[in-house]
Amino acid sequence: MRYVKIVLSAIINRQVIYLILQKLIFPYLGNTELYFRTGGAAIEDGKIILGKNGFLRTDSFFNIFSAGKWFTYTDLQDLTLKITGKGRVKLSVFRLCNNDETEREVFSADLLLDNNSSVELPAESWRFPDGMIFFVLTAYEDSVIEKADYITKTPVHADIVMALNICTYRREEYVKANLKQLQDEILHNPESELCDKLEIFIADNGQTLGDSVATDKIHVFPNANTGGSGGCSRGLHEILAVCDEKKISYAIFMDDDIKIIPQVIERTAAFLSFIKSEFAECIIPGAILIEDDWNIQYEFGGAHGIPPDLVPLHRKLNLLDTKSLIDNDKEEVKIDYAGWWYCCMPISALKRCGYPMPFFIKIDDVEYGIRLNLPFILLNGIGVWHHSFEIYRLSLIYYNARNSLVVNTLYNIPMEITNIIFNTVFWRTATYRYWDVEFFLKGVRDFCKGAQWLLNLDSEKNHAKLSKRANKSFEVKTIDEFPENFVYAKRDKTKAYNKLKTFLTLNGWLLPANKNVVLEIGTDAHEMYRVKKAIWYFPKLKQGIIVKKSFFALLKILFSTFYTFFIVAFRYKSAQKSYKKSIDKLHGKK
Repeated sequence: MRYVKIVLSAIINRQVIYLILQKLIFPYLGNTELYFRTGGAAIEDGKIILGKNGFLRTDSFFNIFSAGKWFTYTDLQDLTLKITGKGRVKLSVFRLCNNDETEREVFSADLLLDNNSSVELPAESWRFPDGMIFFVLTAYEDSVIEKADYITKTPVHADIVMALNICTYRREEYVKANLKQLQDEILHNPESELCDKLEIFIADNGQTLGDSVATDKIHVFPNANTGGSGGCSRGLHEILAVCDEKKISYAIFMDDDIKIIPQVIERTAAFLSFIKSEFAECIIPGAILIEDDWNIQYEFGGAHGIPPDLVPLHRKLNLLDTKSLIDNDKEEVKIDYAGWWYCCMPISALKRCGYPMPFFIKIDDVEYGIRLNLPFILLNGIGVWHHSFEIYRLSLIYYNARNSLVVNTLYNIPMEITNIIFNTVFWRTATYRYWDVEFFLKGVRDFCKGAQWLLNLDSEKNHAKLSKRANKSFEVKTIDEFPENFVYAKRDKTKAYNKLKTFLTLNGWLLPANKNVVLEIGTDAHEMYRVKKAIWYFPKLKQGIIVKKSFFALLKILFSTFYTFFIVAFRYKSAQKSYKKSIDKLHGKK
């Protein structure tokens, strides 16, 4: 039997230099199938042990290769698969097609593995405009796989230097854990392509890190608690101050409370090293995976919907399903923004567009994405973990309302403010979440105060007042068992409701209440029809918010709503004009 065997050291002696595009990532968090699928195999000491006829498949989120994206957006001319290990295996390369969701074998070869076993893949096996490729190794005998890298001898277009922009507020445990990983695997690792090409900038809003983590590559800047937007602005200011000197070409805005695999940053830089000039100003976002449910993708890019709503895209996909990988890879939906848990943006565009809006928190990443107006390139394998978003914070309702109205005003996104107010007040009142209405209406009224008010606002004091008021409004209780007299109302998206009856009776408000229910957050509000008491429940947190029917609260909301409509009638349009007139100041431009 003839085996493919190419010794790379001989090629390097002829001054052909190979660069790593994508390393095989071993299991880190979540199910092993997020990384690869195996049979007749075991993972020991960072190696994959294959028994005879055992196999390794890489049709997974972290190890599939986005061949279509590389073909479309980069000038990659060749692709080699280098596998380090021992034993005799069969290599099969498959294309996963986006249009019909099928996999087709496009290449195969027999390999005798050693430290430099590699095979250059024929152009027809990976040069196509859409879809992805993955490889399968099947052992002819007991074999060991230590590494598997996609590499190339194509010269890079640009020598990419990356900057991480991290805003933190008293999350030392997360920050220090991530920094240690980045130091071990990139900053202090001479084998990493980014060893001398990564700078980390931290805006310390809590002023608690001090110099404990600072190095020549990790820069810490004590900062006032100006929220996520203010912290990111401070970090960006420091990056732009030295970007020419350090030749920084891209900045990654990254949350302080994520869990990240360092190779994700290396992959981002590798892709950008070969990107075509017409796509050099692009945004590469990261998918967000949920820390409480490791294999679930919460969001990958987003669109701006009817205010104050956002539309997360590629939401709640099970990444163990290859169909989810195809959904990620397709480019059928326009993306407006990407969350700053991980978002890579070009320095050239950041210089031109200014700083994030002074929003404190929420919608700053949305506004910035719309402002940049650059193409988004989604790559499977670029993602981080974040804690669950199943959390109830009243201040977020305020910020979503106020900040969304600013964004829609600045970018002329159509909205009917009267309808927005009416629908929000109606449904939040119908579900007895009176404090939601209070904070929403305050957000609308504060928007009407205009741009100068926002520019002069002490955001930290304002947030403290909001938090203090929120703490008095409701109580979240841990619930192990539901009270016996409560009925559990399950979500049912197929269920039809009598909308006329709902409207005429204010979802049963005007009729005697006759039941108590438990509802998961996100359950249709119609399930609150004629309810006396309810528990809005967060299943992952095992917590709930107890609400009840209250005519006093209803009267208070009616007064607050009429007052807000009065403010809107006299100040709304003038406020809109002030935001448009002050757009440069809001963007931090002189």
